[in-house]
Amino acid sequence: MRAWCSSCRNAALLIASIVVIGTTPATADILIDDFSVADGGTWPVTLTAAGVVNLLEGPLDPVHVQGGYRATETDGTFDLPGIDAIDMTVSTTQELFNYAASVGADGFVSFLYDANNAGLALDVTGENRFQINVLDFDAANPTTEALVVRVTVSDGTNTASAETNITTVGDHLVNLPFAALVPEPGDGPVDLSSLDSIMLTADAPTGGDFRLADFQATPEPASLMLLGMGLLIWSRRR
Repeated sequence: MRAWCSSCRNAALLIASIVVIGTTPATADILIDDFSVADGGTWPVTLTAAGVVNLLEGPLDPVHVQGGYRATETDGTFDLPGIDAIDMTVSTTQELFNYAASVGADGFVSFLYDANNAGLALDVTGENRFQINVLDFDAANPTTEALVVRVTVSDGTNTASAETNITTVGDHLVNLPFAALVPEPGDGPVDLSSLDSIMLTADAPTGGDFRLADFQATPEPASLMLLGMGLLIWSRRR
């Protein structure tokens, strides 16, 4: 009887854990850019010599681009200017940003979302991290020349950023927790309840290729954490 009651308690505990998981309110992702819309005359872009290129697209559908505008800045260095090249495009049919460099070219591209200087006034306090879906990264020496992915945010007063290095070829779901945001020197913490701007930067290695599928702010997977906690408690009480 005691063993049966113990089993009942274990089962009840597990069921209670599942009920808690099922009733935990879900927080929706906040899409920043899914690269499904673009200004028709902007892309593709080819760089064959050093020099900053700035592009402004908008108004775009704010369902797909946060704030309705995408400001792109890019530059590169070339072993053989005029021969080496960096090719970039936003493919609305593939819903991807594509970046491809020849063997003697390296560069960076950044995407700024600030509603064309009007400010986003975006509240991300219900989220936990920035998530960037990087596809098909390839480079000659990725372990020594990484693809650096960085997110920079500002509330109009303070600025902070977080970054990671991708050192293996292939697909990568990059997660940059808000807790990893480091304020610029002299700045305080950024007010995540009212973001003025968000910038995504990809600094590519020599001859590097990659694609971006989407960029969003997303919550912590609380349901999985609760499930793990429930199963752990249940196993310890068996």
